[in-house]
Amino acid sequence: MPFGDSTRKLRISSIASSNDKEEIYNTSVTLLSDNEKIYSDSVYSMSFEMELKDFDNDGHQDLLIFHSSGGRANPTFYLYLLKPNNRMLTKVDGFELLPNPELDGNIVTSTALAGSSYVYKFYHISHSRLVMLDSFVTSAGDSVIYEKRIKLLRSEKNR
Repeated sequence: MPFGDSTRKLRISSIASSNDKEEIYNTSVTLLSDNEKIYSDSVYSMSFEMELKDFDNDGHQDLLIFHSSGGRANPTFYLYLLKPNNRMLTKVDGFELLPNPELDGNIVTSTALAGSSYVYKFYHISHSRLVMLDSFVTSAGDSVIYEKRIKLLRSEKNR
């Protein structure tokens, strides 16, 4: 019951599969209202795992479902925003392409570990869509550029 009452229920089912083809969906997400389906989605999950975390900074937990993990342990997730005002669920398209997603203040960060480099990308979620704010590549262990860029992005967003 994602919205605190029994009229809306969230059902997540995952089927264990030995198949690793992403085009074969093995996990379904369904939102029911009085036992009637009002939202449904099917996705591929390499191994079922989910967590709740506020990714759009609205003070409400959102749903993350594990998608996959590439080389160098770059996990990706599907993101579903839980919107208590209209008691709906909204998928953020393309979020599953962001390796190691985190929230830094009000900015979604993505860090891809690639060889001896880190690929950083910064996003904002606006109307359930990802909006890229910035990106750069740096050598592993160089956190100075990251700190400068995130500080600049925060100050631009607060204007």
